[in-house]
Amino acid sequence: MNATHTGPFENIESAHEYVGLLLEAIGDAATSIEQELDAPSALTQPRHVDALRLVDYKLKTLERHLASCRRSLTDLRTLRRYLYGERSLDADYAPVLRKES
Repeated sequence: MNATHTGPFENIESAHEYVGLLLEAIGDAATSIEQELDAPSALTQPRHVDALRLVDYKLKTLERHLASCRRSLTDLRTLRRYLYGERSLDADYAPVLRKES
């Protein structure tokens, strides 16, 4: 399991960080598109507004997918830490277990 990797995703933490940065960028872009949709200029054509709505939809879809990927990376990181003895699995899920009781 300890294969050497070179590149931007050398480990789960770097992939997790990268996905987080992507989520931030998507959030910024979505905010910009929402502002343009809320106050379109007088010169904005109907097709332009339709295109902005489609961009808004696609950004939100991508944001949901990346959020899901980030949660999966978090789970993988937790399991890797458990497997390598860096942390006990019981300690990671203890708050969840206490809430259910």
